[in-house]
Amino acid sequence: MRINALSRARFRAGIAWTVPALGQIATGEQPMNTANLQLEGLYLAIAAVNRALVRNGILTAAEVDAALDAAAMAAGADRPDGLSMANRDAVAFPIRLLRLANQRDGDQPIPGFSELARAVGETRDP
Repeated sequence: MRINALSRARFRAGIAWTVPALGQIATGEQPMNTANLQLEGLYLAIAAVNRALVRNGILTAAEVDAALDAAAMAAGADRPDGLSMANRDAVAFPIRLLRLANQRDGDQPIPGFSELARAVGETRDP
């Protein structure tokens, strides 16, 4: 079965695929958990709201980034020591995605989820 760039980006970003049914394996289909699709939309919606807050002068891009930094600190602070690195990456993924979206030029459209997820995977600390 071939693994495309989006699948690799999802794997690096810690986004899980559902286990395919036997018929789907035979046809090469890769279904994704519906919750993941909903989260993709939610992340893009939050990125759009963040951009609107900056564009309308309610917050600066630096203030949005500081809020996302605080979220990242809070997400890592209350986790048990036994949490795997993959799970820590999964918790950090949406924050990292929103930070990358926030760093993009405000005059350009928000990139698609796959482009942002790929960027998260490429910029992840080794």
